[in-house]
Amino acid sequence: MRFCLLFLFLISSLIKAEEIEDKTLILNQINNLEKGIKRDFYINEYLKLDDTTSEAAYSTLSLIYNMNNPLFHNFAKKYKNDETLAVSQCMDASIEDLIYSYADCIEIGLDLNKASKLSTYELKLVLQNLQNKYPEFSNQIKVLSSAIPFTKLITKDIDTFYDIFLNVDTNFIENYFNYKLPQKTLNRIKSDKKQYNRFIQIILLNSKLTNLRQHIKDIQIEDLDDKNKFLLTLFYIEKNDLNKAFELINTLNTNYDFLYKEKIEFFKYFITKDDSYLENITSSNRLNIYTFYANEILQKQYILPNLEKLDSIEVINELTNEQLALLYSIIKIKSDFSDDKISKDFELGLTQLSLEQIKQIETKFTYKNSLIKQFETQTNLKYFIDYLKTLQKEEFNAIDLFLSIYGNKRINSLEKDLNKIIKFEYISFLTKDFDNFLVLYYLYLNNLEKENTKIESIFQKL
Repeated sequence: MRFCLLFLFLISSLIKAEEIEDKTLILNQINNLEKGIKRDFYINEYLKLDDTTSEAAYSTLSLIYNMNNPLFHNFAKKYKNDETLAVSQCMDASIEDLIYSYADCIEIGLDLNKASKLSTYELKLVLQNLQNKYPEFSNQIKVLSSAIPFTKLITKDIDTFYDIFLNVDTNFIENYFNYKLPQKTLNRIKSDKKQYNRFIQIILLNSKLTNLRQHIKDIQIEDLDDKNKFLLTLFYIEKNDLNKAFELINTLNTNYDFLYKEKIEFFKYFITKDDSYLENITSSNRLNIYTFYANEILQKQYILPNLEKLDSIEVINELTNEQLALLYSIIKIKSDFSDDKISKDFELGLTQLSLEQIKQIETKFTYKNSLIKQFETQTNLKYFIDYLKTLQKEEFNAIDLFLSIYGNKRINSLEKDLNKIIKFEYISFLTKDFDNFLVLYYLYLNNLEKENTKIESIFQKL
């Protein structure tokens, strides 16, 4: 019994010591840092301290650079102004609570993506509570709650059409908007080129939209931006319409980061099987998937650069080379090996864990680590590796893990039997940094392995 009491006393003392250390660090950083995201993070931590008063919270307003959601919620809790607190609570309310709330709160907390996941009955309740105070939002909800939402959508003006179609959940589009548009509606919505291209991109990237995809044959090339021209090229390749694909790819501008010349040359080879396009790629010194792949296909030697790694650290010593390559690739993309990096969403350290993830992981440990320890390499990596283990299936697959963390759920809408190269391009469209990740993963694996890993073998894991 005495041992248990002594243990609890020691733990509580440690917790208190960590809190004092945190407060000192927070105040020092607020005083010493210039206005920016890093100072915002420490202001957010200051607002979470128990002894921060309403007056002290108000005084931080002039110091804030970017008022994001976590910062606003913590400010509202400490400032204790009724109106500000009400806005915060509405922003943070569950859909279940919003349904029965008042009009102002619904307008603040409910967007079209959330609304499109509600049942017809729930949408009717929302509509009833809006009480025509927000006529524009009410009209959008009326479309979603109607017996056949598509018939209501096509009668709307161009702005309302796009506000709804481009902002509802993917499942709602698949279930309720997957019909061929009347020519009159199609002609009307084409006048807004920017929104029209977003509309076409959704169709090209979702094989489940079979009826909407009937419009692809009527697409005018001059109405498309280069991203959609490239997606349409991939579509023609998949449908084995190689003449159209080749004609279209020759119109593409290679002045964009996503449409670099090696990619265009590779797909010219992919369409024609003419090795001269691969030869053009192998003369490039730029590091990208297609430079590596062209050299691999032609069996040419290519000198790979050495990349930055971490010194031997206890927590990573037991990882396999594949696991290390995944970890290093994520660190490179997320923080560029900067252990004090803080993102605008308050993700921390080398691996850019969010505060929510850290809080969840810390429940497994005896007591909360101090704020400064969460930036330390050993602790940050320990947390992230623990997080990866919760996601990993029986067989390790770096690509699956990357996509499970950062992937877009719309990947599920891709055709099942896509060619691996085309699948890579589609996933790159839907997942930020995916192409960069594959390049880094390939380079790190080849830095760590004695035998060279092939691009082909990485593509197979798609």
